[in-house]
Amino acid sequence: MGELLGNKPLVEALCQFNFSSANTQDGLLGENFYEMVKVEFPERAISKVLFKFPIQGIISPIDQVELHQFKRFDELAAVQINSDLLVINLRDYKNWEDFKSLILKMYSNYCGVRNISNLESVSLRYINHIDTPNEEKVEIEDFLTVFPIFPTPIDKDLNGFSQVYSFTYPELMARLTHRTGIVINSEGGVRLLLDLDIISSWVEPFRELSNLTSWLDQAHDHIETAFIASLNPEYYESLRGQRYVTDNK
Repeated sequence: MGELLGNKPLVEALCQFNFSSANTQDGLLGENFYEMVKVEFPERAISKVLFKFPIQGIISPIDQVELHQFKRFDELAAVQINSDLLVINLRDYKNWEDFKSLILKMYSNYCGVRNISNLESVSLRYINHIDTPNEEKVEIEDFLTVFPIFPTPIDKDLNGFSQVYSFTYPELMARLTHRTGIVINSEGGVRLLLDLDIISSWVEPFRELSNLTSWLDQAHDHIETAFIASLNPEYYESLRGQRYVTDNK
């Protein structure tokens, strides 16, 4: 995000473009796209997708379709495509300007091999895992400003929690989905989830690349604001005290 932190909790950033069904699969889509990205994403894989998730959030079964995946050798960045989808995944996040540049580059490449006139939605998502002390009881409010509160007599120690909220941003014709919860790491330790996903289905202006760039910048700024507001101020200051680099933005 804007200010990178020395012990940053960000584990993955994603940008996703959804398109209405093209009805027929383009057998050359993956091959043509690979020719444009193979220097940066040389690893290839094809998997079968059994379901798709429409913008309304209802799961609808469809016929199997191919999902083409292209990865860097270190597997810290990837691009996934089919005739309905373009996803840019990044785990070695450096700064917003670099990520935005990658998004626009891959979108331009995708436009070069496919008709994108039926673009349905664009989303930007940041997934954070917050490490906590290895204790039986985690004080969620030490880390997050958004946490569950229960009245007596059910104000017991939590074994887990999951909260999802949705907020509207009229100026972007978008909504922000705010998720918090508990995730377990590979060593069995507890981490807190802070997942911020802003999505717009108002895509007509995105026919112009400059409009898409502006939307991405604004969406990023809203996610950063939500990120800071969601953290306990003392915890956030502790992360800022460990910062080692500042974004260009």
